[in-house]
Amino acid sequence: MKRVAYYKGCLASLSAKELDISTQALSPKVGLELVELETVTCCGAGDIHEAEPDYYLHLNARILAYAEATGSDTLMTVCNVCTLNLRQANFQLQGDEALLERINKNLAKVGVPEYRGTVDVRHFLWMVAEGEGYDLLKAAAHKGLKGLKIAPFYGCQILRPSKLLGFEDPDRPSSLERIIEACGGEAIDYPAKIKCCGFPIIQAREE
Repeated sequence: MKRVAYYKGCLASLSAKELDISTQALSPKVGLELVELETVTCCGAGDIHEAEPDYYLHLNARILAYAEATGSDTLMTVCNVCTLNLRQANFQLQGDEALLERINKNLAKVGVPEYRGTVDVRHFLWMVAEGEGYDLLKAAAHKGLKGLKIAPFYGCQILRPSKLLGFEDPDRPSSLERIIEACGGEAIDYPAKIKCCGFPIIQAREE
């Protein structure tokens, strides 16, 4: 079992609780022991990053610090937006010693443990689509989707920018197809599988 810090984020905590339920149920079957983070907040989605970039860094540094405090080297997410936000903040903090020191100093005032920059942020999909996780999934669920044709949809924030995410080719991803086929389904290819769904643009321009 690989022990990972688990960050649900707002989506799996509130509006899509089934995402958390399924993640909790599947994780032991693919070799993951989840250490759920209890004292963390929203990552800020895309909104706070645009409006208050320094506040956004503090929010995400706090999450990363509590993940590191579990003793794990991996923070696992189940949301594309959370993955991008946390990886982006982590990239900035790991690459700027003075920035990390300043934010740690501010967070220490409210009792947050120091973040040393040792955590890697990874999406649940990535954890399952490669190595032992994939083999265990295939063994456990190779007939679960038998007979079903499934159109995978990645969305953009788990693929781009590739400099921050970098798990697979953003123009020709294959991890979801591998998961579908491991579970016995047939993955259907179509052009829109890597297109943007419009979030968070819809919040600013609904039309």
